[in-house]
Amino acid sequence: MTDTLDLILQGITAMFIESDIVEIRAPKAGKYKKDTISGYFRVGDGQEIAAALQELSGTCDGVYVTLNPCKPALLARTNNQLDYKSSLTTADHDIEQRVHLLIDIDPQRPAGISASDEEVAKAREITVAVFRHLKALGWATPLTAKSGNGFHLVYNIDLPNDKESTELVKAVLQTLAARFDTEFAKVDTTVFNAARIVKAYGTLAAKGMDMEDRPHRVAEVTSFSDGTVTVEQLKAFAETNIAASTPGDAPAFTGTDNKRAITPEKIEAFLEHHGIAHSEQVGNKWILTDGCPFNPDHIGTGDKIAAVFLPDDGIAGFHCFHASCSNNGWKEFRAQVEKNSGKEKFYFSPRSLIIGVPQAEVLTPVVQKWKTFEEIEPEELLWLWPEKLPLGANTIIAGDPSLGKTLMMIDLAARGSVGADFIDGVVNDTGVFETILFSDEDDPRTIIGPRLMGMHADRSKIHVLEMVGERNGQERSFRLDKDLLILRERLEECPNVRLIIIDPLSNYYGAKSGNNEQEVRSVLMPLSKLAQEFNVSIVTVMHNSKTQGRSAMHKTIGAVGNAGVARMGWTFIRDPENPDHKLMLQMKENLGQFPGIKYTTKTVMVPIRGKDVGVAGVEFLGTSNARVENILIQIEDFKEKSVQPAINFLKARMAQGGAPQAAAPLLEQAGAQGITPGQLKAARTKMGMVDVQAGNTKKWMWPAAEAAEGSPNGEGSQTTA
Repeated sequence: MTDTLDLILQGITAMFIESDIVEIRAPKAGKYKKDTISGYFRVGDGQEIAAALQELSGTCDGVYVTLNPCKPALLARTNNQLDYKSSLTTADHDIEQRVHLLIDIDPQRPAGISASDEEVAKAREITVAVFRHLKALGWATPLTAKSGNGFHLVYNIDLPNDKESTELVKAVLQTLAARFDTEFAKVDTTVFNAARIVKAYGTLAAKGMDMEDRPHRVAEVTSFSDGTVTVEQLKAFAETNIAASTPGDAPAFTGTDNKRAITPEKIEAFLEHHGIAHSEQVGNKWILTDGCPFNPDHIGTGDKIAAVFLPDDGIAGFHCFHASCSNNGWKEFRAQVEKNSGKEKFYFSPRSLIIGVPQAEVLTPVVQKWKTFEEIEPEELLWLWPEKLPLGANTIIAGDPSLGKTLMMIDLAARGSVGADFIDGVVNDTGVFETILFSDEDDPRTIIGPRLMGMHADRSKIHVLEMVGERNGQERSFRLDKDLLILRERLEECPNVRLIIIDPLSNYYGAKSGNNEQEVRSVLMPLSKLAQEFNVSIVTVMHNSKTQGRSAMHKTIGAVGNAGVARMGWTFIRDPENPDHKLMLQMKENLGQFPGIKYTTKTVMVPIRGKDVGVAGVEFLGTSNARVENILIQIEDFKEKSVQPAINFLKARMAQGGAPQAAAPLLEQAGAQGITPGQLKAARTKMGMVDVQAGNTKKWMWPAAEAAEGSPNGEGSQTTA
């Protein structure tokens, strides 16, 4: 089981029992981020719910589960599978019982982005303060978790799903917010409804772009719950009125001092720093002898005086008995004092992470494993095909179409099926091995099967997955974002598999985008871990893009992560010295520099139903020490040289009068000088010229910047070249 699945299962089983029915929901999901993906699962079917959560993780801003179990009948909506365009999700009346109270604390930040580490730290401070305060009141220990951008405290409760319970939960959250909210982080008071959804632990919180200073993070459980908070405890806390910090009541958690502990000595130092006249400490308060800082006329007698308080819980407070000051607590008092004195803010000496609580407990991950490299026993890197394909890793091969990438991999599978040496003559130390082949682009009956026959393969050693059947009867292709458990099961059933070929990779992303760096890595990293776990060599086949460039790795289609995750990479390219020959050259050198292969394709005859049929084969021509970047440089230089005559032609023609010129005569005149249409259009693009449409005639012209220097703008509508 992968680490991700472990975290997901850990989160689900920590909150629910096997008989519970829960909804999984991914809002703003799908290819265009406009769909709601939803599914109802029985918690006891752990592998299915975990696979569904893993599939959705990283495909949208966040993946959620219902905070409380749904009514059992709701399982019939999707029965342990996902609906990718759901229009029906859980309503409050669909919840049978309230079993959890969620305290969700998030840092303040602009919408649609992940939190910075500094912002997360602010939310952590409040979380620890809330945790310690409720613990001091005798509340049971909650499940604690990182939500990705903030923190969760999930308390076990036992309440009916009715209006009274809703009002009680709402009051508890509002009381917490009034006491602990700061300008930096707040308790979410909107999570009181019974059908509330909560981040699915073990999945990725992915708001906005994944940036170094605002990274996407995995939500995960950090400690487990113990016991249940009683109804009496909830009501007692909800009835606490702290809006106006009356004597003996604790004021709001202000955040101004949120990294400092308050002591009587510090209260006095603060008052003296700002020149506030006050009495000696009397019990838990200091009388402000010059009156209230908000209004000096607020001077009372006896107990009706302005004062600063420090109750036993160590949280500072302020109170003035005049009605106009009824809402002024410590936070407002401090701001007013600083404004009146004009002095810089006073910072109490550090002692604790949180005001008024002992040294804060660190919310640590459930499991940590640290080692020095001295404790890690070195192991030799093992190869399936020496110096070409490592075991326990992902290898990418890429190139333009019709260069024999798939053919070379089929040849490798065929040789492995009978234990033959490899095409370059290197000894096959592994012996006979089996292969799993995913290849949507070539038909297994008319293309792959006959090729294997021509290569004398033992076809019983080569496996292909024809389809995946959904519970609703629909059939589909294998998907890396959803079906790794299927691949795992096959590897467990066939322990002699040493090679997995995925050709082309772009056909197997499922709901993930091959152009999105984060989504690519979310697919390929679990695949790489599977390679390590089963000691297999995984080959992902990619096509090159049409983009010109001098880096083989950056010419592959899609995100850089397609090649970046691989430990070895090979580029397939034509031999510039002989176009009939092809080269397999090293693209990535993570594991060292190794020679490539020169080869060509050939036709082999195989008998099919009593008839000899020609199929493609591959023929080894020798090793090659050529460097792929050098060849790409030669190709790019050649392209630039071949375009230069076309550039000279356009400069000469377009300089005559500067007016737009019809494209057709230009193409005809260039052809008379041996310049092809492709070369002329490439030159036009390189020079930055644009098309204009004048009636039914397409014309070429210099862009506005050039026109300003002597070539007047042409007529008609303009389009980019």
